[in-house]
Amino acid sequence: MVTVLAQDAFFDDFCGVERSPFGKCCSSTNGSIPSKMAAVEEARLEYMECIEDFMKDMRKAAESSSKVVEELIKEAKSSLKVLKDRKAKCQLELEGVQIHHNLTAEFVEVIPP
Repeated sequence: MVTVLAQDAFFDDFCGVERSPFGKCCSSTNGSIPSKMAAVEEARLEYMECIEDFMKDMRKAAESSSKVVEELIKEAKSSLKVLKDRKAKCQLELEGVQIHHNLTAEFVEVIPP
């Protein structure tokens, strides 16, 4: 029940509706029941419209968030490629150093002391 009240308050704030549109139309002693029911129905329709607008806004927000996430993924992939390239370059340099070390070691063994 508390969650429902919190949601109602949120939607009321979001849609700019007074806190209790039903109380306003039903508390009046003037007017017939059909006019009160019409007012209740009108308030219900406005509320549903607000919910639909809210859902549209949430979809737009989700889509834009999705685009931001896709962009971040592209950047991460690009960074990963750069890191892989650097790793490959370092491995080649290390292999070159090891080959040089091995050749130097063989050469030192060949020359008598």
